[in-house]
Amino acid sequence: MILRTVSGVLTVRIFLAIMVQPVENMVYTLPYTPDSDGSCRNKTAEYYNPDVNLCCSKCTSGTRRKVVCSSTSDTACEPCPSDQYSGTFNYFPKCFRCPKCSADKGLKYVQKCSSTTKTQCACQTGMYCILDQHPDCKECSSYTYCKPGHGVSVEGTAESDVECASCPNGTFSDQHSYTQICQHHTDCVSQGRDVQTYGTATTDAVCGPKVNGRLVSILQTTTPPSPPTTMPPSVEEHTTSSLQSMDMSTVPTTLGSKLTSSPSDPLVIAPMEEKSPGVDLWIGKYRQLYSPPVRDHSRGLNISPPSSLVYLHRFVVPPLLYLSVVGAIGGVMFLLLIIGTIIYKKGNALELNT
Repeated sequence: MILRTVSGVLTVRIFLAIMVQPVENMVYTLPYTPDSDGSCRNKTAEYYNPDVNLCCSKCTSGTRRKVVCSSTSDTACEPCPSDQYSGTFNYFPKCFRCPKCSADKGLKYVQKCSSTTKTQCACQTGMYCILDQHPDCKECSSYTYCKPGHGVSVEGTAESDVECASCPNGTFSDQHSYTQICQHHTDCVSQGRDVQTYGTATTDAVCGPKVNGRLVSILQTTTPPSPPTTMPPSVEEHTTSSLQSMDMSTVPTTLGSKLTSSPSDPLVIAPMEEKSPGVDLWIGKYRQLYSPPVRDHSRGLNISPPSSLVYLHRFVVPPLLYLSVVGAIGGVMFLLLIIGTIIYKKGNALELNT
């Protein structure tokens, strides 16, 4: 009994499988009547034509509809004409025209048009989009060029312009550029070099030759080209007298070393302790006001006298000195005139008495 029941169930299942299989594998032809809900079976490649109440084929990309489907025939398609395209399944009677990338509007080709792909344009190098019709750009404009003394603070993008800012202290920019940021001045001191020209907002610093920390220029006349730190006894006396007769006010006080000597010790170059530059670098003899600025090598700076003091000594003191001399001469002459007058009157008085 159990075997008979199982056999019956299997027979029913096999029968149903035979009946359903043709339905599942049934191939339908286009056009066809839509399902009961009014939808086509393949919405990507088919479309519903309400005029004939049928589901018809769409045209593939690169083609357009030539003949509308009917109850007896499916949609007829043809290739897109030259300079036109269709990028997807469609049932349009016309293809789309390929857009142009106009160089006059700052555009360039990224992808050229074909029967299946649309033209893609982008801004030329150094430009950004000012007329955007997403996802395409229709017109571009050049980036703003930052002038010398200004650098790029915000870089330009495909849709935004460059932003510029003044170069802060210690930096410079010497170009008209939409990419260059402000550059740091060359650090001459860290390279052991003298600063010949100090940097500005538009120029870099100019460094001189390397400074070895010794008073080479002073010792060249009394020592070999590469003097040792301790002078030989044979030249001690001559070197000491030469340095003592030298006007040491003209020697910068911050070259990094100083000269020391004693009757019993040879002349040596001793390191000099750090000293902050001050007024002692420029207050001195009157002639120093007309000499070049005093050099502060420890910081790579030129220490110059205040402009007011220079003006005073150049344009105020000389006239005052001249007026003082003229006044003194005038006073002496006036005094002599008074003395002569007194003597003349006394002489006349004596003559009258006699």
